[in-house]
Amino acid sequence: MTNQMKFSLMLPIAFLLIGSSCGKKADVVVPANANTVAATVNGANLNFSTGAFAEFETLTTGAYTANLLVINGETGTDGNQATIGLTVAFYGSVASGTYVSSDTTPPVSNSQLIYAKDTASSQITDPFITDNSGHYLTTVVITSITSTHVQGTFNGTLINSLGSSGTEAVTNGTFDLAIK
Repeated sequence: MTNQMKFSLMLPIAFLLIGSSCGKKADVVVPANANTVAATVNGANLNFSTGAFAEFETLTTGAYTANLLVINGETGTDGNQATIGLTVAFYGSVASGTYVSSDTTPPVSNSQLIYAKDTASSQITDPFITDNSGHYLTTVVITSITSTHVQGTFNGTLINSLGSSGTEAVTNGTFDLAIK
């Protein structure tokens, strides 16, 4: 699969993640220690638990249908916030395991990350996304998943989605969320 085809698969997922972060979400009853998303981005520890959620979606690409686990969280509610989004595409059973971005060709289960910042004067800066060319990998490890709850870790180096130079290093990522 060409890099252009891989990017065209990533773009709908990126817009799904960004679009999912907009608007009011239904209230979710969460376990006492859940509803957290956190990571270190370029050395800064960030808590993305504002509005954090996990949900299942379905995406059909050609002859393949993926069950997507979409995870999203923000550092705040107004300007000067950051958003993180994770997507794991399952072509088959949804299960605990390690999902790497190295091959996004259906029907290989894989993961994607997106990180974006905004300021009081702009809606969103250039989002940083998983590099589907294979130079930088992203990994999501699902340590526990049921129909109502998911826990795990994530990390990777993200590239500017608009082709500008620079990367964002995401390390020590964790999530513990109710699935709505």
